[in-house]
Amino acid sequence: RYYTNLLAHETGHARLALAAAAEVRQRLGETPAQTSCDQLKQRANERANKTLEDYRAREKEYDRRTDHGRNSAGAR
Repeated sequence: RYYTNLLAHETGHARLALAAAAEVRQRLGETPAQTSCDQLKQRANERANKTLEDYRAREKEYDRRTDHGRNSAGAR
């Protein structure tokens, strides 16, 4: 049972990671043109880092809710 819960938990982390990657890709694609490569790099990094920060918080909440895989009910 622990292995099953842990596998489900880690699958949840994988889903969050894939969602984060998709959102980063989307946000980078929405980055407006800039007057220089350095400005574009800065804006792109800001957008990506903000998205990753949001997903790190979601990961922490997911771990709290699932008790790091011990509580399968929190994985939903």
